[in-house]
Amino acid sequence: MGPIENIVNMYGFYEVVSQVLVEEDALKQLLKYHQTFRFDLVVHEFMMGQFLLGFVGRFGYPPLVSVSAFNAPSYTAQLTGGPVRTSTLPNYAACFGQRMTLLERAWNTFYFGTRFTIDSTGLNRTKISGFASCLDQTQPA
Repeated sequence: MGPIENIVNMYGFYEVVSQVLVEEDALKQLLKYHQTFRFDLVVHEFMMGQFLLGFVGRFGYPPLVSVSAFNAPSYTAQLTGGPVRTSTLPNYAACFGQRMTLLERAWNTFYFGTRFTIDSTGLNRTKISGFASCLDQTQPA
């Protein structure tokens, strides 16, 4: 499997995880909480994508701590507003070492661009946005 397939498969993984989470009792319980309820902190496993981040807004934007058992995914800087080092930080989808050749750096930049295009154009949101809409459907009084 090549890097592009790895990137596409990751979004497939996000969709499957989202489908499973929608059916979880814990998620259904959170949807029953009144929107005036506040949490002191939200801990988010961001390897699972952005599906559950809707709860941050739902409960008044408490502090958010994102964690990942996946070391530091190459897209962390992009998600947090930091500089994206496409020519020096190997993309998770490729098998490049820390010392990339000029050609590997060019391919690496292309892989980052592919993910950025998918994220910024909404190509990955066709199904996931449907799952996330359940956050707006249940509004306890």
